[in-house]
Amino acid sequence: MSLTLLFSSQTPLSVSFQTIDDTNSSAAVSLLEEGFPHHRAGFWRDALLRMADYARLHQFHGLGTIMTAGGQPAGVLLTLPARLSDGRCVVNLSSWYVRQKYSWLAPRMLQMATSDPTLTYTDLTASHDAAKLNAALGFRTVTSATAFCLVPFLALQFGGTARIIPWSPDTSADLDPAQRDMLRFHRDLDCLCAVLEEPEGTSPLIFNRARWRGLPCARLLHVRPGPVKPALGAMGRFLLRSGVPTMTLPATADGELPIRWPGRTDTPVQVKGEWQGERVDAAYSEMAFLHL
Repeated sequence: MSLTLLFSSQTPLSVSFQTIDDTNSSAAVSLLEEGFPHHRAGFWRDALLRMADYARLHQFHGLGTIMTAGGQPAGVLLTLPARLSDGRCVVNLSSWYVRQKYSWLAPRMLQMATSDPTLTYTDLTASHDAAKLNAALGFRTVTSATAFCLVPFLALQFGGTARIIPWSPDTSADLDPAQRDMLRFHRDLDCLCAVLEEPEGTSPLIFNRARWRGLPCARLLHVRPGPVKPALGAMGRFLLRSGVPTMTLPATADGELPIRWPGRTDTPVQVKGEWQGERVDAAYSEMAFLHL
């Protein structure tokens, strides 16, 4: 899509938004390296390849948006779509960057990327400034922080009925085909995958591997909708057996999660559109694809 904007001097500026594909992915990589200099071009190139494989597998179109101004690359936004079990599509806003000269166009780029009222949009790693911008575009904050916990303490929480077993073709036999494919796909992304067994049913469970204060850490990416607290003890024992001493997950403000955490960071989860309040689902996000 293209449009022409006028400055106060009436000098026209042509701005266009194109879907990222094979024809402009190199420009997208250059912008991402410029905006996130702690990651080199190879990191972003590999990330786009993983995202492209995923998009082809699930028949999604494009990897995000590249914005040009006056014919020059000006901004980039990576998006990761996912289809929920009820058929709804959720699009996660991943890494984005707009060159300083064109920073005033950032709201327009994000507005264009989140304009479909039939979709749900998420931003799982918004900075303080990005969170304010998202709010102006209709996003709401569903969790306000990330909680850090010590796995041995979690493992001592007994009394629940949940049981967690490592993923394998045999242990996932009770899952539906889409859930089995999800676990297989995330295992290939080097995530920790398991099967959560509860009286209500069996469901996939996914963590990604990260680090916290120099220690190996598991970040909860996906668990069935509903309260997390009943499964925390089982999660702790599973992670302890997996050799992971710390864990992070979104901290809710409703008191559902334990309050005795050794640390919290203000990293809001923001949503535009329909969303179940207690849902933890970052399976198809930069946390899984980019390990950010």
